[in-house]
Amino acid sequence: MARVSSAAYVTAVLRFLQAFNRGDLDACEQILDPQIEWHSAISYKGRSEVRAMLQTLSERFTRAQARPDDFREAAGHVLIIVCFHEGDPDAPRAEQRQSWIADMSEEGLMRWVLAYPSPAEAARALEALAAAVPKVQV
Repeated sequence: MARVSSAAYVTAVLRFLQAFNRGDLDACEQILDPQIEWHSAISYKGRSEVRAMLQTLSERFTRAQARPDDFREAAGHVLIIVCFHEGDPDAPRAEQRQSWIADMSEEGLMRWVLAYPSPAEAARALEALAAAVPKVQV
């Protein structure tokens, strides 16, 4: 099984966020593995459920925009801090930060996402995942 590089993670997530910023949920869907699992307060399975969640998220803003605030990689997973914010300068300022740990398929598609309430909790979870991965002796 080939390991996906950190650069591939960053590229996929940036493509995903750029599509979201354009309001192109079709393009967002294509970056998701067909069997995507997205776990937050509620779990979503499959592209259609995740798409519906993204649609609901985008409707919280007049013009939803997302920017990555941080990327960290450990043990084949990546921690992404994403800030969703109001992109309409005439609308009231609004912002929602989300912290994700994501995994990708060999095809470079987002396979699962675990959402955490804070960056600190996500960082602790990423450290635990890294610690659980067996070390390879050379």
